[in-house]
Amino acid sequence: MIEVEVKAKISHPDKIIKLLKTKTIFLKEIYQEDIYFNAPDRDFRITDEALRIRTSSEGSALTYKGPKIGNLIDKTREEISVHINDLKKMRVILEKLGFQTVDKVSKKRILFQFNDLSISVDFVENLGEFIEIESLVNTQNEIEKKRKEILDFLNELEIPLEDCERRSYLELLLNKKGFINNASEISNI
Repeated sequence: MIEVEVKAKISHPDKIIKLLKTKTIFLKEIYQEDIYFNAPDRDFRITDEALRIRTSSEGSALTYKGPKIGNLIDKTREEISVHINDLKKMRVILEKLGFQTVDKVSKKRILFQFNDLSISVDFVENLGEFIEIESLVNTQNEIEKKRKEILDFLNELEIPLEDCERRSYLELLLNKKGFINNASEISNI
């Protein structure tokens, strides 16, 4: 599957949440912790890939994300996820294979649905508030149509394109901690 995603920094999450409640279906509020790994045979900062274990009240999943496809606004990329029944054993397997923990990202996420768009307002520890709008497509041919739909929805929420953020939460966090000096040093972990 290909994930078409647009993320933007927001300064008034309460206003956005109120507006979303009038336009979408409120789903739930959850807490997520993402632990990111780097490969032993290549540096994901250079290859623009990501490997993470996400844990929430809904369980755990291992997710691989491929390099970003396309323009400078969205984060469209291949995404493959599998549910994990035993988080500790999965971490041991990854470590035995040489994968190293990079960092973790923790967030409270308020989830909404609009047609096939998944929308979340994220309160990310040590980073602030963001909105993510995403959808999955099956083919490259569907990307542009879905990208336009997402950007139109962002416009309906009166969120300017200049507030869009292509970097991942991990990249933003590492940048804030001083591990990355500028965006050109890392594509996305």
